[in-house]
Amino acid sequence: MRKHYRLALTSLGMGIAEFGDVAYVVSLAASLYLSGSRSAIHLSFAMAAYGVGSLAGSWLGGALVDVLPARRWIVTGNLLAGGLVLVNTVATTLVAVVAFAGAVSCASRAMLVGQQTVLPLVEPDDLVRANSVVMVSRRIGQLASPALAGGLVAAGRLDWVYVVNAGTFCIAGLMMFVALPPGGRVSRLPRMERGSRIRDSWHAPAVWSAFAVNSVTGVIVGVSSVSIVVYTGSVLGGGAAEYAALAAFAAVGAVLGTLTASLVGRLLPTKPAVGTAVAVAGAALAALPFVTWLPAAAVLRVASGWSVNVVFILLMANLHEGAPAALRGRLIAATRSGQDTLMIVMTMASGFLIAQAGVRWILLAAGLLAGLCALLLAVSRDPFDWRPAVRQDDLRAAAPLPPQPQPRAGAGALAER
Repeated sequence: MRKHYRLALTSLGMGIAEFGDVAYVVSLAASLYLSGSRSAIHLSFAMAAYGVGSLAGSWLGGALVDVLPARRWIVTGNLLAGGLVLVNTVATTLVAVVAFAGAVSCASRAMLVGQQTVLPLVEPDDLVRANSVVMVSRRIGQLASPALAGGLVAAGRLDWVYVVNAGTFCIAGLMMFVALPPGGRVSRLPRMERGSRIRDSWHAPAVWSAFAVNSVTGVIVGVSSVSIVVYTGSVLGGGAAEYAALAAFAAVGAVLGTLTASLVGRLLPTKPAVGTAVAVAGAALAALPFVTWLPAAAVLRVASGWSVNVVFILLMANLHEGAPAALRGRLIAATRSGQDTLMIVMTMASGFLIAQAGVRWILLAAGLLAGLCALLLAVSRDPFDWRPAVRQDDLRAAAPLPPQPQPRAGAGALAER
């Protein structure tokens, strides 16, 4: 019962944090473009800064949570992030707004990676289920936030959005402090061993497989962010209503993915489970440009949303279960860095690529890339093996004691004399 209580607090805190983060992003875009100068260039600067800050925050958060006490870092980091958001209220120039966008994004992602890293301290027994529960809460926060943020910006109360976001940081930090067991902390390595253990981790197939799969999902999400808009207008012949419907069905698929990932993880080992989900994502994206009927397109968007979320949950659970505890934060940042980078690059490059090749070919290419990734996983021997990363600890723990020389008969009595 106690573990469920801790997991419920953790998932609620992360959902609240996600609510504030999405509110900030929506308010940033709305205030700069819809309620501001309507300059796409200014908006692109701010969103690029947000993306770069997110990438930097992954590495910063992963490194800090590996070396600092978990409870103290989670609370302190969230409170400092909340204060940073409040300072954002004094930003009036474009340069200041862009700089704060990067800084707030860095803080937000650093705390997210920290919370993901300490999840095994909250629920060590069923990590797939724990990641699914957390993801459900995060998705609910993502879906509930835009309406509030958009309404406050429309009412001219942008400062209230910042106050809400700062409050969500503080609430999330306090909830995580209560949820983490007293004295619970991420395992730490002696300073002399850190370099060698990090090098050992890079030899684990699971690191490179997770990096590759996450990179492919980054391409899918980045391409989809622009391509689905163009596809709706040029292939479906629809408008804003049809695009909103496709976005809603993708969100439904994402929620279904979070709800069913635990079942998929129990039915299949990691390799076929991840490979199947990646193959579904590729098939759904590759088939989309040939579909001109909205209900069929909606089904494909559900499949795409489902598969991407299942992949994310299974990969995170595999890392929680197999990676060295003292390096989890940095390994989360490392395996997710390809996704974060390619998501930014593909979002910015999709418009140019679509103009040159057409939206059908771009969607097809992204789908085929995912299919190739699934094929390579299928033919790989053991792509999610963490043993090279943990073999030193395993050998130390499992090594039998060296045989002790047996005293000769009479030696004991002689020694007693």
